Amino acid sequence: MKKIMGFIVVLLLAGIGTIRAQNIFPATGNVGIGTTTPANKLEVKGGWIYTDGSIQVDGGDVFISRVNTPYGYVCRPNTPGYKNLQFAVTGGGPLENLALNSNISYFTGTVGIGTTAPTHQLDVRGDIYTNGMLYVDGGDVFIARVNNPYGYVIRPDQDGYRNLAFAVVGGKSLDNVQVLANLTQFSGNVGIGTSNPGSNKLAVEGTIAARKVIVTLSNPFPDYVFEPGYELPSLKSVEKYINANGRLQGLPSADSVAQGGLDLGNTQAKLLEKIEQLTLYTIDLQKQVEDLKKQAEQLRAGNEKFASLQQQIDKLKKKKH
Repeated sequence: MKKIMGFIVVLLLAGIGTIRAQNIFPATGNVGIGTTTPANKLEVKGGWIYTDGSIQVDGGDVFISRVNTPYGYVCRPNTPGYKNLQFAVTGGGPLENLALNSNISYFTGTVGIGTTAPTHQLDVRGDIYTNGMLYVDGGDVFIARVNNPYGYVIRPDQDGYRNLAFAVVGGKSLDNVQVLANLTQFSGNVGIGTSNPGSNKLAVEGTIAARKVIVTLSNPFPDYVFEPGYELPSLKSVEKYINANGRLQGLPSADSVAQGGLDLGNTQAKLLEKIEQLTLYTIDLQKQVEDLKKQAEQLRAGNEKFASLQQQIDKLKKKKH
């Protein structure tokens, strides 16, 4: 009898060892950990699931939800032919938030997209695209190249002021703020005080204050007025044009300025042309004045000579009598 009992114990120990080694469960039924009434193939209640390996889902989704709630979250590792990781909500509602919260100990850390070693709360090595808004609350937008001590700070607002400030960190002054047409992502126009700059590269609705303004022109500067062979308009033709048009020739009308604005560079060039023409008119008038002076001097000398001859004639008449 003792031999039979010993044999049975050996068989039981061998069976338990086999179960522990293989972890084999029946093909039918459910497994419960922390519950005696599991409703799913594997149901864990009142604790965590931990593994130092992987959890693999073959041909299905990972569904996460609270008990007795119609809403749940689906993590879909892959769909046929695509290498996607998708998050969705079941139960008819959109996904509201995907959060990593530092106030929950098991959600601390950083998120990396395009990198396995993120150095910030969100580290993206690539482009970021949005068709909505990008909000920064209580901080600055810092832009810098990797391993570069200089970076650029965009400060949307500070201390109750509605300012947009650009600055440089790293001890250097800001060199340029550029909107470049030779870079497709920077093409376009800039409007200050207006959302419709039109075809202008820079449109300002308001006053511009500056100590110096430099305008470069594609048209020739009006020094041609002083070149030999330049035909200076006659004053009669100038008067005729003014009487017919109410302005100097070459300058814009009041209506055109009211509708399209004033071309500062070209207008300054035209005004300089008029000043140079006035200078030539003045020089010519001075020459005429000098000629008139000479003629007047000659006339005065002739009058004096005529007066002297008249005196001599009068003397001769007296002697005869």
